[in-house]
Amino acid sequence: MGRTIQFNDGVTTHTNLDFYGKDLVIENPGELMTDRYGLSTCTTVWRAPADFPFGSLPGIGAVHPLYGGLAMERRRVQKQEGYYTVTGEFAGLLAPATRSDSVFELSIGVQDEPIVSHPNFKSAIGGTPSNPLHGAVFLGPDGLPSTDDGTANFAYFSNTSDFAGIESYLAADFMTWRERFVCNFLVYGSIGRIQAPSGPAPPATNWLLICVSFEQRATALFVTNEWRAGGRRGWNSAIYG
Repeated sequence: MGRTIQFNDGVTTHTNLDFYGKDLVIENPGELMTDRYGLSTCTTVWRAPADFPFGSLPGIGAVHPLYGGLAMERRRVQKQEGYYTVTGEFAGLLAPATRSDSVFELSIGVQDEPIVSHPNFKSAIGGTPSNPLHGAVFLGPDGLPSTDDGTANFAYFSNTSDFAGIESYLAADFMTWRERFVCNFLVYGSIGRIQAPSGPAPPATNWLLICVSFEQRATALFVTNEWRAGGRRGWNSAIYG
């Protein structure tokens, strides 16, 4: 059978009747669980007589009767002979917290970059039009081979070169993420600009904040900040500064 349960939040002792009315009783207050990101969840079950006003049953957004900061994000209502059973799934940051500790992730891989962008292209890979290396061919505006450093651009490596067919190279690519829960939207004015990650990250020339995403969980917002390292040459401060 249902029962009236007393709760004490450290300030006031009250019962579930204070929240939803005398005919609604808690069958099971539920187990509080907190994940690695600081989000707390709990599933609570109520019972009410069949003549209880349906619109007064605990609904989406209702506060939890025991754990401050948690609100209902999903509800199931089952009507059986003589009574309702209401199952509410709650989520949020336990009051008085307004944000959780950050969790950091790192991804290290490689990406294609044009061979001419390699820092050692002129000194050790392709050279210059006037001093080509490894069979590098440079073409002028007319599409013909040229040795003019002012107008010619790298085109390809000759078929007899050990570099024949090479158009790109693999460069290290670092990505790092910070994930946490907050209770309010934050304003970010640095997206697309050079910014150091706000947490542990490997050494890099510089970093670019490339994304900030929000996902709502009841009263909490899951925020992900994403940074990308600038590679060997770094992000151009004239463009991204």
